[in-house]
Amino acid sequence: MNVLKVFLAAGALAGWAGPIPGDAKGDLEEALRKLSAAENFTWVAMTIEEVEGKDPQPAETVEGKWAKGGWCQLSRPKTKTTTDAIVKGDRIAVLLPEGWKIMDVKEAAPAAGKPDKTVRQAQQLMHAKFPLDEAKFLLGRAEDLVKRENGLYSGRFTNLDVPIILERAQAAGHKIPQFDEPRARINFQIEGGLLSSFELVISGGVVKAKKGQVVESLIGIGVDFSDVGRTTFEIPDEARKLLE
Repeated sequence: MNVLKVFLAAGALAGWAGPIPGDAKGDLEEALRKLSAAENFTWVAMTIEEVEGKDPQPAETVEGKWAKGGWCQLSRPKTKTTTDAIVKGDRIAVLLPEGWKIMDVKEAAPAAGKPDKTVRQAQQLMHAKFPLDEAKFLLGRAEDLVKRENGLYSGRFTNLDVPIILERAQAAGHKIPQFDEPRARINFQIEGGLLSSFELVISGGVVKAKKGQVVESLIGIGVDFSDVGRTTFEIPDEARKLLE
């Protein structure tokens, strides 16, 4: 799958032609509506980090398959210990060494601090279970949306909205640097009338601890949709029994 096939975080707007007349927000709302109405789809969410003077580096990946009826298959394949999960509605079963287990994502943190690691992973995957919710949230907050060529759309977020967006990204498990005066923008792409990808780009200065030097840093959190109406997946019997 060609994740972020049209735009990458680094210089996503560079070289684009000027805005094309039209109702950018209306186009995107309709593209989201059509994708939401699909029977199923596959997606890959990837985080890319770029620090001034260095090549962009993939930070993390989540893969998912969604089907109407509330079933969703999720995995985080590029971590030290691969995380696989099945979601049904608001319940999640995670594959542990001893087998499938229902995780209580509302479990409170122990007095010492953070929740158990497996609980945190389940919480983060639940944030990722239906990326169209995040796309709708970002579209609703975006300002100055414009349509560009080849089905690309772009917008930005106000300074008041940036802290809210950062908080949501961190809750979903994304590692966000301590930016100095962070900025945020959004890119969408429509193909065949459907939303095919979107990317949140957060940038700003970051202080390097050792030298105290401020360098420009950028995080791109992108989601790429595919196999709309053609996605299939099997739900393990053990997980199905726990979730039904």
